[in-house]
Amino acid sequence: NAQMVKAVPQPTGLPCVIVNDGAIQPQSLQFVSRTEGDVKKALRRKHLEINEVFLMIADQTDDYIIIKKES
Repeated sequence: NAQMVKAVPQPTGLPCVIVNDGAIQPQSLQFVSRTEGDVKKALRRKHLEINEVFLMIADQTDDYIIIKKES
């Protein structure tokens, strides 16, 4: 007997570029309720410096997408 399960995804808000070519985007940080400290902390966890980042994308969750610059 199959039961229907309703899975409702959690809202994450719109993704927003918070680092572009090694530069933090202050307006984008405000949009996703982050600080420069949050960005640096997330990068430290990945053993990265800001100048190594091509793009860093965030939403209203604690998840980030980080694309490193090509060497």
